[in-house]
Amino acid sequence: MPQTITLIFLAFKIFWRQKTNIYGLVLQKGYTNLQIPFGEKYLFIPVLRTGGCLSIIEANGELYCNYRHDIVCRKKDGKWIHIASESDYGSVFNIMSLHDNQIWISTSNNIYTIIDYHLVPLYKENIRDYFTFHIDSKNRLWIAGNNFVKISRPNDWQHFSDSIFNAGYHFLISEDSDHNIWIGKRDGLLKIKDIGYTIIDKNIAGPLQGLYNIIPLADNRLLLSGVKNGEQVFADNRCTQIMPPRSPGNQYYYGDPVDAYAFDDKKRLWMVTDHRKLLHFNGETLEDFSDALHLRTAEGIYDMDFVKSRKQFFICADSTLLYGTLSKFSTFIPRNTSVPIHKPTLVHGLKNGLILLYVEGRGIYGIDEENNFIPLIKETGIDGRKKRE
Repeated sequence: MPQTITLIFLAFKIFWRQKTNIYGLVLQKGYTNLQIPFGEKYLFIPVLRTGGCLSIIEANGELYCNYRHDIVCRKKDGKWIHIASESDYGSVFNIMSLHDNQIWISTSNNIYTIIDYHLVPLYKENIRDYFTFHIDSKNRLWIAGNNFVKISRPNDWQHFSDSIFNAGYHFLISEDSDHNIWIGKRDGLLKIKDIGYTIIDKNIAGPLQGLYNIIPLADNRLLLSGVKNGEQVFADNRCTQIMPPRSPGNQYYYGDPVDAYAFDDKKRLWMVTDHRKLLHFNGETLEDFSDALHLRTAEGIYDMDFVKSRKQFFICADSTLLYGTLSKFSTFIPRNTSVPIHKPTLVHGLKNGLILLYVEGRGIYGIDEENNFIPLIKETGIDGRKKRE
């Protein structure tokens, strides 16, 4: 039967040193009774006046303990030394971790590495309201604190992006096996999904000048539209010019950017331009179907969508809403008002059959399956008092 001893302490953390099979207790004021078999080896961490231990890391045969106000180390010879205090750095110590066999620790104003039992700052100038950090699988350094989250370039921890998320205080950053970044916040958990991207060669800036719209195509190409070069296809890191439609009236083609676009139920691309053109891109060339709209005013074409549940286009043009197919476009007349909709500038069809409209000076409206024109200002909080620029 094992003998027992009573410890007049409260166990704050328990850890296990795998290499030496030694258990350790991080202790705080208080008391508890522990049954401990004699003959085993136990390691007792020094209890400091500053309270609980936040983290413990073993590196190079030494043990580092991060208290909120102090950092201590158990050297290879078994002796404990004091490394740093809050009063020395003007901040409590937050997160301690191991990177490339080196101890890193964050404060509220910098990141430090422990070299020869001294804290060496990573940055010459302090970081305002800084709290935590993480090095991800792409060797980028994430830093986060009060109302900011920033990411460095890979292998370059001195240059950071603008903050990607500004709301709230951030405490802990971690990465899962799918390379998603998770950030613990005071009001919940933030997930950041890392999306791969390609940088278009800056040496081809000429074709990209005046770029106005970018349309993703189904075959991983991009259709680029601008005010200087008309439409181009981007693939394999190069641009290929699309020639104007062969029909007359396209003398302004190269300075006529695409304002809006939609894919129909057969995934064909349709576009409307600043000069009130309706164009179809068949994958190789452009076709002009502008005459199908029968426009009667000089008002621009603001937006378009293809509503798959109706198999019809809805186009904001002629200071009203047009709908139909290439064979016939008509002015949309709501069933419950019997008058055309004046100056809609945005249109979007939802999967549930509802069509959303933004009407200039009025706000958000919906068109239901029975063609009723329904105000959604109360539900959306958008009343249209600020005109679309």
